[in-house]
Amino acid sequence: MLYAMNTRSLRPDACRCAAQPRILGVVVALALMLAGCSGKSEFEVAGHRPPDANKLHPIGAEMRRATLDVRNTSADPTVESQTYLALTAFVRHYLRDGRGQLEINQPAWAVRSGSRDRSKLLVQSVINSHNISPNRIRYLKRRDAQHHTTLSFFEMAAISPTHCDDWSEDVTRRAELGPYPNFGCATQRNLANMVADPTDLVTPAAGVDRGSDRMGATYRSYSGGGGAPAGAAATGR
Repeated sequence: MLYAMNTRSLRPDACRCAAQPRILGVVVALALMLAGCSGKSEFEVAGHRPPDANKLHPIGAEMRRATLDVRNTSADPTVESQTYLALTAFVRHYLRDGRGQLEINQPAWAVRSGSRDRSKLLVQSVINSHNISPNRIRYLKRRDAQHHTTLSFFEMAAISPTHCDDWSEDVTRRAELGPYPNFGCATQRNLANMVADPTDLVTPAAGVDRGSDRMGATYRSYSGGGGAPAGAAATGR
């Protein structure tokens, strides 16, 4: 048998008293949840990764040492030619991107005056041909058991701190709508390898005038009979 409850017989204040503990419990639960969220990252709170590849796989810049080992070329003209080309490319790399001094680490027997080591003479010949100031060169004596000369310098290099090999998750069945771990990784690494001047990742380069402004200045100077302004390219455009 069903009985109908007469709600009119209940006191209004009794309903309010019964609802107050529930509302208080909800408020306390929300406060605890928000307190637990403080100090956590977006991934920990929302349960998904940020959909920005720059945050997932950021590109940075660091100082990196570039080195070149110069073995004894003996009397083989082929080996000596290859060593000369490698030395030339390395020295030009230093002049273009090097920071600080070019260090030349030689074995003790090659440092002695009067040494006629062919690799030592080859290194000196390449350095002289590029007119490098003596203040930019630092000669050192090896403290290890190696018997070859090593050239080194520091340069700014763009890096991507992650490797694109994280396939630990099943990308076909995902409860969240965020990106998978490798999202944008290959693009970021390729971009880091294509950065011409990694210094721009730390400090932006100084701005220059727009092409339209330079064109207008060149045209006004040419129309006035003054010729092209200094530094303007005479391209005819």
